Amino acid sequence: MAGSFPREFTDKEGRTVIVRMFSPEDAQGVYDLFERIPQKWRQFVHEDVDSAEAVGRWTSRLDPVMDLPLVAVRDGKIVAAVSLFRRNRGPLRHHGRLRITVDMEVYPYLVGTNLIDEVLQFARETRLEAVTISLVEDVEWEEIDALVGLGFEKAAVIPRYVKDLEGNLHNMVFLIHRLGH
Repeated sequence: MAGSFPREFTDKEGRTVIVRMFSPEDAQGVYDLFERIPQKWRQFVHEDVDSAEAVGRWTSRLDPVMDLPLVAVRDGKIVAAVSLFRRNRGPLRHHGRLRITVDMEVYPYLVGTNLIDEVLQFARETRLEAVTISLVEDVEWEEIDALVGLGFEKAAVIPRYVKDLEGNLHNMVFLIHRLGH
């Protein structure tokens, strides 16, 4: 699968988007992407995105054999990043965990949808049985609705599970896309 990148698609605005594997040289572009994400969403990112160096540290730990780290480039700028994390052993080795960030500027143009389609195709090809993602219910409700529209199901809502920067608790929604193997 990794050998089949880069790929191109045309977004709903008619512009070309290149989907390719993440490379270490993309750390600054990924940092710039996170800088364009409003704090309301960015505060729930699992990794440190406060500096290009911090982004470089966690992106250098990505395992191209087990993980599928992709970026979407539009007009020379990284406008989305997605990763599928897999395990090679243990009780969840048949599941992949999804993380995705999409620039609000391109959100209406189905860039995220195309990236998720790429990830789901990869998951099927590597014989995963399910892909999961966890999102914050009252902040990421549009993303939750979009994922449900793509075949994900709400598997659980964990009340008052995550804290924002002000210390307020929010519900976490656990979604799963069963791939039918």
